Amino acid sequence: MISQTVAVPLIAAFGDVHESTHNILTEMSPGTLAVTRAVPESLISLGPGVHTDITTEGVSLGWTKPEGAGFSGPWEEDELELEVTEITDSFSVTELPEDDFFGPLSLSFAMGGDFLLNSGFEVIDSTVYFEDETFDEVMEDLRIDQIMPPTYNTDFDMVSDESFSRMFFYGFGVPILAAQEEVSTSENGPFVADMPLHSFATRERYRSLGARVHFDSHQQVTAIYDYENETEYKPGDEGWEAAKFLARITCFTLITAREHLIWTHMLGAQPITVNSQTKLPPSHPIRRLLTIHTYRTSTVNANAFSALVPEGSMLHRAGPFEYEGGLKNIFQYSWDTSNIFEPFKTRRINPALQELVDANRFPFVSQGIAYYELVEEFVREWLNESGDQASDTYAMEFYEGMRASTIGQAYEIPEYSGEQDMIDVLTQAIWIVTAWHELVGYVADLNNPKTGAFARISKECDQTQVDAASFIVAELVCASTSIRMPYLMREFPNYFGSGGAPAWERTVWDSFVNKMGELSTVVQNQDEERISAGHPEFKHMDPARFECAVSV
Repeated sequence: MISQTVAVPLIAAFGDVHESTHNILTEMSPGTLAVTRAVPESLISLGPGVHTDITTEGVSLGWTKPEGAGFSGPWEEDELELEVTEITDSFSVTELPEDDFFGPLSLSFAMGGDFLLNSGFEVIDSTVYFEDETFDEVMEDLRIDQIMPPTYNTDFDMVSDESFSRMFFYGFGVPILAAQEEVSTSENGPFVADMPLHSFATRERYRSLGARVHFDSHQQVTAIYDYENETEYKPGDEGWEAAKFLARITCFTLITAREHLIWTHMLGAQPITVNSQTKLPPSHPIRRLLTIHTYRTSTVNANAFSALVPEGSMLHRAGPFEYEGGLKNIFQYSWDTSNIFEPFKTRRINPALQELVDANRFPFVSQGIAYYELVEEFVREWLNESGDQASDTYAMEFYEGMRASTIGQAYEIPEYSGEQDMIDVLTQAIWIVTAWHELVGYVADLNNPKTGAFARISKECDQTQVDAASFIVAELVCASTSIRMPYLMREFPNYFGSGGAPAWERTVWDSFVNKMGELSTVVQNQDEERISAGHPEFKHMDPARFECAVSV
């Protein structure tokens, strides 16, 4: 491990900073200092992806064809050296050796990532808090203000009871509430967001997470049960603000680790990318369909794995958990509970939530299904144009690869029985990396240590504020997940129908984009209707905001 004595030159590397910033830096471990110094600069140098970047000629990973051969080949399969990386004792992630558009991960980056994040620097905890009047100085000195995305929500601080409640009905906590299987008969109301993280081991300085939040029929919080203290708190009780802070921290930590990192990136986008590029030649219509939805994913996920999964990673540093018995067990819990490929439109919603859906007061479900059905129509048309290739040997190998990737999870892709099975997998795949990722990967509302929601709570200090080191590293994690991919509602002129590809691609894609535009108008109108009726906004299911692939 690297000695704490290297902190002095690391602090000097930040240059001339305010005294408030220097005071915080002196309390941070060398590993956290190294990450804080390196990440903003690397993110600032990255520009957003645009739709013209994706070209037919750029798609070839895993396959070669004779010089002078046309669009359709014939293609010959290359032997790619796939790397299988263990996350827990019972689940692993398969990685490609390079990215179709961005090439192999550079040796210097890989070595630097291992050194800075995994084995080079010990996780040394500290607890120091921002002073309100100097917070902006620190964000400016560390260049974090340049890399965090702007929010598209208004009046959302998550501190008041109303704003806190909004987090679960109209914010990033909606997947947890949507998973409530039965209507609660508790006197605290029909809705429950249960987040039992209390059994996952935390480091000595930090209390455990885990809370169960109750809401009434008006979507307002009525009680919070603290699993560690085995105590229920209600509005006005002593400890109520700390209970809300616990629930907020627990919610975002769970969504970040499970729904976002493991479900979306590792169990969703990763097998989509690996199977489409190893099982399907570049001209195959199913690979053509998925190419823009796997754009940059190998690079994105390799970086995400290095930065967020191993012991000593940013997720480990920013959070409260021991690695063994804590974070690693959360990864296993995420695998065991994953239903990421269960078609969204057929998921069960309990009757009380369904009433809210019907009243335009739980738009995650209604708008999510509307978009899912639009994608399903698009996929069906694409496969119809594909003819026999929609179910040829290549297509079946792709499907079986996708099915195998889910064996052992809470939802397993079924054995192939007909075209609808392929439509379900492809539709859900696109839905995951566009609409779902827009929700669970959205972090712009967390840019404040008192109103944010990540990632640990000290036992002996302030129970309603994130400490500075945790907040800074969490900001770096959040900023890293906000590198823009090309927007989905774009033409992609150098790809669809281009480079010898069939003309029908252009027709089918343009029709899909036009229909997404119509749906976007509907979603925006529903938002205005909801706001005019005195209910919160919800912008996460607007296709105009979707990116074509996952970012990190």
